[in-house]
This record gives sequence, structure tokens and C-alpha cells, in this order.
Amino acid sequence: MADESRIDAEVMESHAKELLESPMLERRIPGVDLSDPWSPSSLQNIESTYLRDAPSSETRNIDYESFIGHGLVTHFLGRWVDVEGFRLDGEDTGPAVGIKYPYLEHIDIMNSLITVSRFTKTGNYWTNLFESNRKLLHQ
Repeated sequence: MADESRIDAEVMESHAKELLESPMLERRIPGVDLSDPWSPSSLQNIESTYLRDAPSSETRNIDYESFIGHGLVTHFLGRWVDVEGFRLDGEDTGPAVGIKYPYLEHIDIMNSLITVSRFTKTGNYWTNLFESNRKLLHQ
């Protein structure tokens, strides 16, 4: 995988394609349901497994960001975009990678997926992200 300082939308999109074609997907994304990877039950199982087994550090996990991002692109016609920066807890984050949608007015920031999941510790943040986008898309 590329040096994290050089990760951009193009790198994330390429990594997502490589990840999904990998015969090691179940090892790299434990808990995934290969028959329906982004179903609510699969996402909840993945996140719960991640929260239980992940190292305690706040390290970024490109596999999870890429996997979830690809699901958002696939299910909601999103596209990978580079974001100059955004504010999180009153601090500038610097460059980020997000998913922008043609019919929605927000961008989901991939860099924050791990942080928010660890902060909420519910095991259903990623499921709620998909459900929120579904509701917004069908308003």
C-alpha cells in the first residue's frame, strides 16, 4: 500500500478494486458476508469484529476505508474525491478522501470512518452511514 501521506482518491479507488478482487477479502475484512458485503448485517458484523479485534491505537486502516467507500460508490452512485481539508473537533484535518454523490449534498469522509467508529463504540456506525444515505437518496 502507498505511503499514507500520498493517499488520494485515485489511490483509494485503486486499492478498493484490488481489495475486492483479492482472494483474501475475508481475512482482510473479517466478518464480511461475501454474498452481500454491504448489507446491514454484514456491515454490523464487520464493524463489531473490527472493534473487538483491532489494535487499540488510532491507526488508519486503508482496507476498511476502501471497502466501505467502494460500497458507498456502488450503492449510491458516489465517486471518489479529494477534499482539501475539513474541521473535526475544531481542528483542521488537512487533505482527505471522500465520497461525493450526484444526488446528495454531502461528502462522506473516508479518513474519519475508523475514528468515528472507535469513538461511538456502537458497532453500527457503518450500518447507519449506509442507512442515512439510503434515506437521503429516497426523500
